[in-house]
Amino acid sequence: MKNMFIKVVFFLPMRNAFTYSVPDELQNGIKFGVRVLAPFGKRVLTGMVIEVTDKKDTEHKIKAIYDVLDKTPIIDETHLKFYRWLSDYYLCSLGEALRLAIPHGTETESKRKIISSPEVCAELYERQKKKNSIKAKLLAALSEKEEHTIKSLQKAVRRKNIYSQLRSLEKEGAITILDVIDKPKVSIKTQKFVRLLNEEEEILQRASELQRRSPKQAMLLIYLLNIGEEISLADLQKKTGASPSSIKSLEEKGLLEIYDKEIERIYEETYSEKSREITPNEEQQKIIDELSEKIDKSEFKTYLLHGVTGSGKTQVGMGIHSLHHRG
Repeated sequence: MKNMFIKVVFFLPMRNAFTYSVPDELQNGIKFGVRVLAPFGKRVLTGMVIEVTDKKDTEHKIKAIYDVLDKTPIIDETHLKFYRWLSDYYLCSLGEALRLAIPHGTETESKRKIISSPEVCAELYERQKKKNSIKAKLLAALSEKEEHTIKSLQKAVRRKNIYSQLRSLEKEGAITILDVIDKPKVSIKTQKFVRLLNEEEEILQRASELQRRSPKQAMLLIYLLNIGEEISLADLQKKTGASPSSIKSLEEKGLLEIYDKEIERIYEETYSEKSREITPNEEQQKIIDELSEKIDKSEFKTYLLHGVTGSGKTQVGMGIHSLHHRG
């Protein structure tokens, strides 16, 4: 194959792109916008390819990348223009801006699951002339069982850069690479609820029987009968002052049921404030008028409101919002 060179931007506060060579076995996987593993000093870093060329742009010794991490590009040329603007506008490196393009969680490659065909892998292993090669070591590990993780295979061959080899084996039909989806970080919220299990006539009869020896239990039954619907255990205890033992005793008697119910995570705002009309002073109104003129014309311009605490900066913002919200 012909020489192939790439420019790589790392997701760090470094202004420059760095030139690397591409080994023959990785050239088919190199495209604009894919991530690669590359040596950087004593470290191995993940970066993104922003240029592919067959020309060497430096006389210095060029290191080769270790591996290609993506099958398809994460960004294209149009996206790169946007991230360059983002970098210039927010005074950060291109790599820091490009980090925003990476879908959350894709850096956790070890979350992938590898399903192998042990028979096929064993057969391919026997064909390998160099039994100490990375591919041979991978095939040996893959032939032992069906299910593997990236981490376990990296440990088996004592190498991190195995992604390209795995994709090659997938093309040969020896393995299947599956992306494992993490469990939701926020679980379903449940709450204990209480409801009656019997008809009204029986509840009244049992309440009457309990009145003398267990008046609190009788009161609970009458209360639940009156509300005529389920109620959370917490609300029931709060509104009746009933003890957990009284409620549990009624459950053991088969008169009510305590169960878990899924509830929505809805935030309720408890803070409230009376709406009041704010009249800007002369200086504030001057600023509001100037800013509003630009907003009305859809012109982009940066403004800096400078003033000590309590000077009225917030009122200016509220004045502009109120004016254009009404409009």
